[in-house]
Amino acid sequence: MNYPIKSYVSYGVSIVLTVFLGMLSGKVSHFGPATMVWYDALSKPTYCPPSWIFGYVWTVLYICIGITFYELWKIHQKQPTLIKIYGLQFLCNLAWSPLFFYMHDITSALYDLIIMWGLLVIFMYEAYQRERFFFWLNVPYVMWVSLALLLNGHIYLLNV
Repeated sequence: MNYPIKSYVSYGVSIVLTVFLGMLSGKVSHFGPATMVWYDALSKPTYCPPSWIFGYVWTVLYICIGITFYELWKIHQKQPTLIKIYGLQFLCNLAWSPLFFYMHDITSALYDLIIMWGLLVIFMYEAYQRERFFFWLNVPYVMWVSLALLLNGHIYLLNV
């Protein structure tokens, strides 16, 4: 493939914007040390990954999400449903951290994750039928969101 410079810049902008929005959602949600005191005090399942791993994993996933958005935008007129579903699940993604960490609303965060996971599964199904590149690019994302859903659900059961 021979991509012009403009395509590389557009890829970069899509990736940087997606990573920035994800990091902004996280930073706004973790405003002040009280947030981590609250989180540390929660009962969590034994399989909960260490806190330091989340930033690394989400950075990689947001890069994949940025690539997906760029590629979806290129075909959005042929596949408008894919970008709509993906956009809605991304809004749920951005809403989760403020709900869980900033508002300390484990229940609403769980509902948000259920909707996000459902939209992502619908996207994955549609992508597998139409554009398999998107399916494979998002397999790690849906796996991580599945873990997040399991964790949030377990934290809900242990603390609410």
